[in-house]
Amino acid sequence: MLAYHHFISREAGSGTRQVIDRYLQDAGLSPGMLQVAIEAGSTEAVKSLIVSGMGFSLASKMAVEKEVSLKLLVRRPLMPALKRHLSAIYPRERMHSRLITSFLNFTRDRLLVRATSP
Repeated sequence: MLAYHHFISREAGSGTRQVIDRYLQDAGLSPGMLQVAIEAGSTEAVKSLIVSGMGFSLASKMAVEKEVSLKLLVRRPLMPALKRHLSAIYPRERMHSRLITSFLNFTRDRLLVRATSP
């Protein structure tokens, strides 16, 4: 069981930490049941600690792509998959640059994002 192994966690207050804690709670495992060995301030720090053998953690597929391809880390998908909701963010200006306008149009048209006014 996971609770018997060292867990490398993101720092308290991190968005990643909040998502992972919620996921574990939904799976019936409270964060307090894990043996948190270290709280790290970045995904890079988490990966380095795991490569050095300090424990295991949860991270996005994209975040570990390089280390997995170099055979430094092994990745196992979660079941059920952990989903994270992201938002497009941009300056609050009334007039947007062409780049921002193009990006917003792309997110609205291709990513099925519902536009909200500031």
